Amino acid sequence: GWSGPQINSSDLYSTRDTFAVDSFFNPPFFGSQPYAYQYPKSGNSMAGIFTLNNGFGFNYREYLQNSLKQPLKQNQCYLVYFYANPIFCEWLSTNNLALTFSDSMLTNYKNWMDSNSLVQLPSHILKQGNPIISDTEKWTPIAGVYTAHGGEKYAVIGNFIPDNLTDTFRLCNNLLNAETAYYFVDDVYVLEANAYEGNDTNIIIGDSVYLGIEQIPGVQNNWYSNNQLIKQSQGGIWVKPITTTAYVLESIICGTTYYDTVLVNVSTGMNQLANFKQQLLVYPNPVTNQLTVVSNQSQKFGRVNSIEVTNLLGQQQNVKVEKLTAENFQLNIENLPSGIYFIKATDDKGNLTMVKFVKE
Repeated sequence: GWSGPQINSSDLYSTRDTFAVDSFFNPPFFGSQPYAYQYPKSGNSMAGIFTLNNGFGFNYREYLQNSLKQPLKQNQCYLVYFYANPIFCEWLSTNNLALTFSDSMLTNYKNWMDSNSLVQLPSHILKQGNPIISDTEKWTPIAGVYTAHGGEKYAVIGNFIPDNLTDTFRLCNNLLNAETAYYFVDDVYVLEANAYEGNDTNIIIGDSVYLGIEQIPGVQNNWYSNNQLIKQSQGGIWVKPITTTAYVLESIICGTTYYDTVLVNVSTGMNQLANFKQQLLVYPNPVTNQLTVVSNQSQKFGRVNSIEVTNLLGQQQNVKVEKLTAENFQLNIENLPSGIYFIKATDDKGNLTMVKFVKE
């Protein structure tokens, strides 16, 4: 769905394009240039645009444009980020690479042969401090918070600032002294304000797992585990628990606090990992009053000895637990406030397992 608002077009690179396997522009190589070696940030494709180019004798620019899945909501805050990477260290690097939102599509905005193909729109999302983006090895995140006026339908990426207000820097010597800057662009996200931690996951003991998303300037993130603050001011963290652990992300965005929680189940081997989710079943989920818990005894997890309910911060809740059979329990949770909770069950061997439920 990505296109350029000009008659020329921006560029698409794909590692799975069979036609281009040995062609001049097939990633990770860009022709025979030794400094242009880059894979997509994720997946198989990435885009490319000129953010500045005076090689034609006039100001030549390219842009990326795509429609949003749905129009933005009035006064709603959004988390926005994308990644950029300069193509050559011998070409120029620039600042001002930005994302802007538009109510309407820009169609044939300028013919590239016009004397000025600059699109002048507000730069809604810039990298914090608007530095020159010059790292040719790693993908650089460009992120921010945007409050919508409502009805924005399109996102456009590029340099919307004139040459005389664009800073440049050259990493390598260039005999041609080209006044040209070109960037790969990948992984563009526009997310409604919330705490984004990811899905519950299973790992084998000794493994690590990444939780969360890119850190967004203007967002205060606090990470909790076992009722303890473990990280601040990080959108994503690597964790390596040795036992099943719940992680809570608190995100403060535009004055509103959001929570998300992830349960990382830790197993000791592949066979146990395959059956991990079957050890403790709860229904209905979400629940209003009565919650049934079923222990699915296995070689790893035996007869349940105790059950407790905790909130997101690991604080134990006062819940009546009634044992119906050796494997079935019923919990009266009608007095709990609405929210996300965990059930911790310990078997007769001292093993612990956890499962998450939602109280409506």
